[in-house]
Amino acid sequence: MAGATKEAIEDVVKQVVSEDDDERDTSQIVMQIYFLQEWKIVKSLLDNIVAAGCVSEFSSGRKI
Repeated sequence: MAGATKEAIEDVVKQVVSEDDDERDTSQIVMQIYFLQEWKIVKSLLDNIVAAGCVSEFSSGRKI
């Protein structure tokens, strides 16, 4: 999983370097990089919420 995330981040960084993006596109790419870096933390939190039964329906946790 870590390798896939690293590759995804590298792909997004290559997009930033290789394209002449306007300011909005660049900010979206930066947000994608940030999300990919923080995904492990978000996934861990969601898994803990679902495992603890803190959702009314199990599928609700998956929708998040």
